Amino acid sequence: MAALACIAATTLAPQAWGADHVVEMLDIDDAGATMAFKPMYLTVQPGDTVTFKPTHKTHFVKLMTAPAGVKKFTSKEDEEYSVTFDKAGVYFYVCPPHMMMAMIGAIQVGEGEEMQSQIPAAVKSVQGLRGRMMTNANRADELIGLMEAAK
Repeated sequence: MAALACIAATTLAPQAWGADHVVEMLDIDDAGATMAFKPMYLTVQPGDTVTFKPTHKTHFVKLMTAPAGVKKFTSKEDEEYSVTFDKAGVYFYVCPPHMMMAMIGAIQVGEGEEMQSQIPAAVKSVQGLRGRMMTNANRADELIGLMEAAK
């Protein structure tokens, strides 16, 4: 009986684990855009893990907005950083050294009312930083459009 329980645990447990995702921090993306997160907007489910991966030097990630009760994070420069997103909402982040080049992104966690209630704060945060974006400022509009489309 113990062997059966062990087999059940090892075959059923992975279905309960969250998925793993990667967001690359790039100097130049596939389309030739400079200083970009790839993807810029990612939709995941609660319990999923996202690894921010610097593919070039001088990148790191700083969480600007998150649902209430979620601790904001800042990764170390040039190091991969993984975070598991447990609470539904919209998480807006930047690469601080390249914020003026609109190196911005967002993660949508889950769906429904709880997630949607976070969209206005994330949009306001993007709008508040838009004036500091000297190049690629159209990304702010694109990111806001993606967030609002999730409503």
